[in-house]
Amino acid sequence: MNRVNWLDIAKGIGIVLVVLGHSVPQIAPYIYWFHMPLFFFISGYFHKQEENFVSKKVVSLLIPYIVYLILLTSIRFWHYGAPTDKRIQIDMERFIFGGQQLGGFYTVFWYITCLLFTGVIFYVMLSYIKKELTLLFTILGLYVISYYFSVNFMAIETPWSFGVVPYALTFYYFGYKSKKFLYKDNQFYLLLISVVPTTIFLFLDIFGNWSYKMNMKGQIFSTFGLDIIIPLSFIILTISVSKYLSNLKLIQGIFSYLGSASLSIMYMHSFILILLPFYIKAPLIINVFISILVPLIFNTIIKRYKLTNLLFNGKIYFNQSQYTNNLNTHKGVA
Repeated sequence: MNRVNWLDIAKGIGIVLVVLGHSVPQIAPYIYWFHMPLFFFISGYFHKQEENFVSKKVVSLLIPYIVYLILLTSIRFWHYGAPTDKRIQIDMERFIFGGQQLGGFYTVFWYITCLLFTGVIFYVMLSYIKKELTLLFTILGLYVISYYFSVNFMAIETPWSFGVVPYALTFYYFGYKSKKFLYKDNQFYLLLISVVPTTIFLFLDIFGNWSYKMNMKGQIFSTFGLDIIIPLSFIILTISVSKYLSNLKLIQGIFSYLGSASLSIMYMHSFILILLPFYIKAPLIINVFISILVPLIFNTIIKRYKLTNLLFNGKIYFNQSQYTNNLNTHKGVA
């Protein structure tokens, strides 16, 4: 079983869920339970404790961040007209602060900066914390801090979504520690241990008196313990399904392609969903389809050229041997 294939499928499923979460409000709360933890989990899986990790992470994440910020702002000004001086001032303040203050066209930008901080902090932790038990208790301690922050200071926004990092580190850590376990051909076991709890949680929320809420961007992770258990259950279910799909050539190819283009879809789908109704009156399913198709075509084009692949995908080119290795790694977009 190809490791990259099923993880690309998981990314493909995840990015489709991101688009659906921003377009179908009826199911969005359930998607928010786990879709962004899934991406942090996958990023942790691919974490490599190498010497140039920090510089590569900064370049590969922040260059597309800035390029897409400029591109989407230009599209916004083109559609809505030239901004006033006051509008420019407000935009600049929000762009500098980032995180939760970025919505609309830029609603996913919080994830990129949060991922950057999460990866760098985890790299530092691994550099100085050598005992496994100490690392585990450190991660759990950070989760407790994130829970306390969510309960008491949820309304306080943090620059570049730094306040979400302690919670994100939990899933990054579990992804990192799951490498040997998930590499095995164990999809049936994963399905077995995940389908029961996920079904129970959904049943209780839909038909019971219990209402669970989790939203990483909104810093809503205030149900102690369940904010780890519920997302992890759905993450394991997604990975199990991805492993099964990796055996179906056509479906595997579709979702792998979606996963490989997840960064382009992540950045571009929101502005397409917002602007498309101004120009085309179509059913929601068509809008969702176009918001995925256009970034796919865009990604196919930019991957052909080193410069555009660097600017929009953050792909860093080294010598040939390093580049070949880089193609088989993942920097955690998504």
